[in-house]
Amino acid sequence: MAAREGTPVEPMSWQRARFKGQEVWAEVVGPGEPKVEGGRVPIRYQARPGAKVYRASVDRVELEAGASPEALDEGVSADAASAKPTAKKGTPGGFGKAGTRTAAQAAMAVEAAGKLVAEIEGRGVLCFTDGSCRGNPGPAGSGACVWLPSGRRGEASRSLGRATNNVAELTAIGLALELLDEEGVAQDHPGAIFTDSAYAHGVLA
Repeated sequence: MAAREGTPVEPMSWQRARFKGQEVWAEVVGPGEPKVEGGRVPIRYQARPGAKVYRASVDRVELEAGASPEALDEGVSADAASAKPTAKKGTPGGFGKAGTRTAAQAAMAVEAAGKLVAEIEGRGVLCFTDGSCRGNPGPAGSGACVWLPSGRRGEASRSLGRATNNVAELTAIGLALELLDEEGVAQDHPGAIFTDSAYAHGVLA
């Protein structure tokens, strides 16, 4: 992929691309010309407003041939997003935690989850994963539920013995991928993994 340092002609212009086998949008200064700063290109996994924007090494980003730049709403720097203070427990700005959230927070969480699933449903497989342990480390387990292209629902769980919560969360994602393999789902088939683990999301990203 040819790339050079430059100032964007059209700010917030994005072109479909591939990064680590995943479909993303890369910021460009013109068709086929990524915006490069310090050897890195801004990328985002979603087109929606406020999507997190990451910076990927230019040699790892491959712009989609023949694709035209698209004007997407402004995203949020992943660095800035992670630096934002989290909402205090009980405040209306956050969803709270399972078991302690208010009825209003629970309703907000359900609505937000429904919108997110609706964005993806019908365009790919949906994988829901979770892992936990009692104590950290401690007795741990993982589970996954996958809605497959055939319409069938696949489920898997695994007892891990003594492990950390991070190991449990990553194992749950592994279970989802195993279910897809067993079903014969192609590796390039679109889909989404839903995890509540910021650590697992960081590892995958």
